[in-house]
Amino acid sequence: MVEFNLFGIPYIGADICGFFGDSTEELCERWMELGAFYPYSRNHNTLGAKDHDPGLWPSVAASSYAAMRVRYTLLPYLYTLHYLASTEGHTVVRPLFFEFPENTDAQNIDTQFLWGSWLMITPVLEEGSTFVRPYFPKGIWYDYYNGTAFVQEVASNRIVLAPRSHIPVFVRGGGIIPTQRPRVNTELSRKEPLGLIVAPDHQEQAEGTFYWDEGDSLDPLGSGKYFTADMIYDNGTLHWIVTHAWDGMNTMALSDIRIFGVPDRPTQIIIDGKRWKMGDWHYNIYTKVLELFDLEIPAQANFTLTWNSQMDFKIPCPMSYKDWNENIEITKEMCTARNCDWDGNHEIQCSVPSADAYGYEYASDNVEQTEKGFRLFLKKRGVTLYGPDVKEVTFEVFQYSDDTLRFKFYDSINDRYEVPAQLNLPLTGIQNPLYELVYPTPKSGNMFYFYVVRKDTGSILFDTRIGGLTFSDQFLSLTALLPSKNIYGMGENTHHSFRHNMSQKIWPIFARDQPPIVDSEQRNLYGAHPYYQCIENDGKAHGVLLLNSNALDYQMLDYPAISYRTIGGVLDFFMVLGPDPEMVVAQYTFLIHRPMIPPYWALGFQLCRYGYASLEELQQAVNRTRDANIPQDVQYGDIDYMDRRMSFTYDVDAYDGFPEYITEVKDQGLRFIVILDPAINAEMPLDEYETHERAVAADAYIKWAPETDPDDIEFNNGGNSSYMLGYVWPENRTAFPSFFKSSSQNWWIEEIKEFYATIEFDGLWIDMNEPANFGTNEEKPWNWPEDWELWSLQCPESTWDDPPYVTKAGSWSDANRMADKTLCLAGIEERDSPSAPYRHYDVHNLYGWSQTQPIYTAARLTTGKRGLVVSRSTFPGSGHWAGHWLGDNRSIWPDMKHSIIGMLEFNLFGIPYIGADICGFFEDTTPELCERWMELGAFYPYSRNHNSKDSVDQDPGLWQNVAESSKKALEIRYRLLPYLYTLFYHAHAHGNTVIRALLHE
Repeated sequence: MVEFNLFGIPYIGADICGFFGDSTEELCERWMELGAFYPYSRNHNTLGAKDHDPGLWPSVAASSYAAMRVRYTLLPYLYTLHYLASTEGHTVVRPLFFEFPENTDAQNIDTQFLWGSWLMITPVLEEGSTFVRPYFPKGIWYDYYNGTAFVQEVASNRIVLAPRSHIPVFVRGGGIIPTQRPRVNTELSRKEPLGLIVAPDHQEQAEGTFYWDEGDSLDPLGSGKYFTADMIYDNGTLHWIVTHAWDGMNTMALSDIRIFGVPDRPTQIIIDGKRWKMGDWHYNIYTKVLELFDLEIPAQANFTLTWNSQMDFKIPCPMSYKDWNENIEITKEMCTARNCDWDGNHEIQCSVPSADAYGYEYASDNVEQTEKGFRLFLKKRGVTLYGPDVKEVTFEVFQYSDDTLRFKFYDSINDRYEVPAQLNLPLTGIQNPLYELVYPTPKSGNMFYFYVVRKDTGSILFDTRIGGLTFSDQFLSLTALLPSKNIYGMGENTHHSFRHNMSQKIWPIFARDQPPIVDSEQRNLYGAHPYYQCIENDGKAHGVLLLNSNALDYQMLDYPAISYRTIGGVLDFFMVLGPDPEMVVAQYTFLIHRPMIPPYWALGFQLCRYGYASLEELQQAVNRTRDANIPQDVQYGDIDYMDRRMSFTYDVDAYDGFPEYITEVKDQGLRFIVILDPAINAEMPLDEYETHERAVAADAYIKWAPETDPDDIEFNNGGNSSYMLGYVWPENRTAFPSFFKSSSQNWWIEEIKEFYATIEFDGLWIDMNEPANFGTNEEKPWNWPEDWELWSLQCPESTWDDPPYVTKAGSWSDANRMADKTLCLAGIEERDSPSAPYRHYDVHNLYGWSQTQPIYTAARLTTGKRGLVVSRSTFPGSGHWAGHWLGDNRSIWPDMKHSIIGMLEFNLFGIPYIGADICGFFEDTTPELCERWMELGAFYPYSRNHNSKDSVDQDPGLWQNVAESSKKALEIRYRLLPYLYTLFYHAHAHGNTVIRALLHE
């Protein structure tokens, strides 16, 4: 090769793996690695020899794949070298002494070679060898694969490891190499974005040339249909200078840039003087490599790229949704009234005061050591946003294990509400933690911040130097820079993609009776899961939980960063360090308690609808399913089966024979799950509905707070009691149990046990447990009887229902109040004496979670078996007792598509028993939609067809095509049930996901 480059024939190569004789596996493997760097790369052998195409041996295939990916990545550089050979007479492959003519040792080297000036290839040329001893001339050389620098003060040989499937390749300092994302052939790879490898020399400078044309056109130089650019790097600044323009480059982008030898971690990428928002980056503190990707810089024009380590990011000023929403432009007057900073020339015009002027500073020089970590003592600095501020705050760090870290801000003087969940805290302590929490040396009056570093890569995972720390009585906020834009989780919301949109959108978390409408604004749905998983840009992963049950908003910023805003409690964060995605889920579910294993029958297909007007209609749906030979394990009773929609009853007229039917079909293998709503009819005669009487005896209901004006209670309750009344499905006003008190839990369990004596259910489905209430603060509920005097639950004005900062959840009602579709947040939920009661304001998001454990206990006690509970409202830890469905979706194609995102998110949340209403809940499905959805739904962990009262029937036996497809898909499911059941075992025992994204593998 080297000789023929001297002869002026640079397109040169040898028959890879040899022409005559039989190649061996190892020889072919090593030759394919070398041949990947022949200009003319061809595997060829003769008629009598054994086949040696690289796909024959797994080891050769793996090595060939790895080496060819390098070649195809470097094809723009190789093509540029051939352009320079054609136009200027340069060699393509050259010996070392061409670049180091004064080096006499280099004159004798013929076991390694250069591509152009900047790439050195050092192949394995001896059988059985797993290392090479290449000669490194004086200068800086970088490992092509990881960017590790070899600084040669004098030329010498070095031992370099070269295990099978690896060919050592090095980039010479001073060069810039054009690249492209590799594909399986050049037809495809030429459509991919371009990239650069920048390898600075001792003076932190580098240069290179790039040539491009149509790839096979006649006389591109003569016709002018070509593109050239020079690349110059100088002390942290990269210049792309177009030297010959061509409109064929208009669709090409430069996206991936690796820069070696970057001394410090940047915080932002700057192109042509402005922060570049596209793409992302990763910096390795040990190799000093900065990797930029997905930049999408137009390649046809000049640009200058640099970076800095400034912390001049702005945090958008939090505007209360009481009198603002995203459709209202923030004015300077609004901004300054909120004590925020105004900059009319910045993209974020109204921002939280800067990090040096606002937040918390050290209150003392003291670091108080604790059993699990340490405490720092802070005091308020700067203005207030939504005061009164807590003046003295403690920052405490708990190092529970090598992979689990907790950091917490709380009031140093006064006790505040904290989430009452009992977490499963690791007890191992630290030996070699994956993390380091860094903070400035405490000195009274100095500003406080902290950041968390992954020790083995130096990646900063959570960085509060951006500022904005707020701890007011009813407004707490923390913003942190993140290591990548690969953020997943946070909910329950309807996200348009599994990977988060980082474009400053604000999402609320506040349990609400809200269908998952994918084409609406950012809505808060049924549950609360303030937890995200981040895939760092080197593939490692971590997870972060904010253990806070108050209403909150979160905003994703493109820096990237996350900004939390909650209206109560404390800031209590848990971080699990993985380092791979499945390990993150395992560590998180260990913390919040592993998910339950559903009974085997619960993995079968399930059928339900709201709208079976009679037992006969329900039986017809079951019979249609059976007649079509479609597998079915579970049939449901929605609220139709109840007597006047009251829990713990059944309609003895429309559902005459219901208990007997359940017993009959059980003998045929069909299980029954019935729905229970928490709202209890509070205005029935006691002899007609003893459930309410027993609830009163147990003092089980949510109450008005003692300080509530008696006139307000009189208006809302008619003077009956201190219980807060609302209106849901029963025909009278309803009271709502609180499940934080033992007497309430015991009453609920006993009601279920008594109900089981009549209806021998196999599982329980709990709905409306956000808790939902119809018509709060409106003229009347939507289903209020026409001939009744107008009434609806009206929440008196209070700091709980009208907090200083109304989260986005409050913006969906005309009044912009927090209690929309639920109970007044000023209500109280009592606990066992002597504990003080909770405010519903604090525990609203825990309502479904607090109900789930006693109902799970009741299901096991009554059936004597594992049973099944499915809950609409959930919180971290709910998966330990229950599954979840994704709520009242619609019979439209986008809702089917987005159900996959919901399933993936709930597997991150530790609730792997998850599914959507197959064929859609609202609106009329179509045969094609239902057919495709039944196929998808056959692979939901929780596979249930369910729709609404006002929609057409959609049980799969109705249409022949749907029946055939359903039968086929479900028979695959049933064949795979042992595998699915095993996955649930792994989820329960080890914390794995059942449904997982490809990125987890």
